[in-house]
Amino acid sequence: RIVITLLILILSIHPCTKAEDIRDFQIESISVGDSALDYFPKFEIEEKKRGGFIYEKKDFYSATFYQKNFFEFYDNVQLHLKKDDKDYLIYSVGGQKIYKDHDIKKCHSDMEDALKSIKSYFKTANVKDSGIMDWQFDSKVKVKSYYVQLISGDEVAIECYDYPKDYKFIDDLNIAIDSKEFVEWLHY
Repeated sequence: RIVITLLILILSIHPCTKAEDIRDFQIESISVGDSALDYFPKFEIEEKKRGGFIYEKKDFYSATFYQKNFFEFYDNVQLHLKKDDKDYLIYSVGGQKIYKDHDIKKCHSDMEDALKSIKSYFKTANVKDSGIMDWQFDSKVKVKSYYVQLISGDEVAIECYDYPKDYKFIDDLNIAIDSKEFVEWLHY
């Protein structure tokens, strides 16, 4: 498997195979297609589900887990699961690294390192550079985004969020591994 991890100062990817299959990537040992029950207790997932319907369409919900003991590289991990799936299969897994000193330049540097590493494994992938844009929910927040689109339709999203210093949120890097089914649901 390929493990996406953010080490102290640089983002590194460790390959075990070069197949263009999104399930070959992990964030904190979690892959798309795994059951969330392998990592988190059912009661905690269900608790997250109650507040996790953040999209207009209610087919998927997000479950964000903060600073778990087994997280080695990311501060938080977010999963997307189907609302009625009793197996709790993961359709998207994302890691978030927080830059407590609002160091957006460091975020952008780590983002570029991540993109370079991912592109080295997915030579046929299409990379979409969305540049820096206003966040859809708050124009004071700026988001720089790359989307690595695989032939399979799966996608890796790499985003840096730049929050104003007077906000309660802090600049962060998000890397999400999204299944084709979740990508299509999210964008269409």
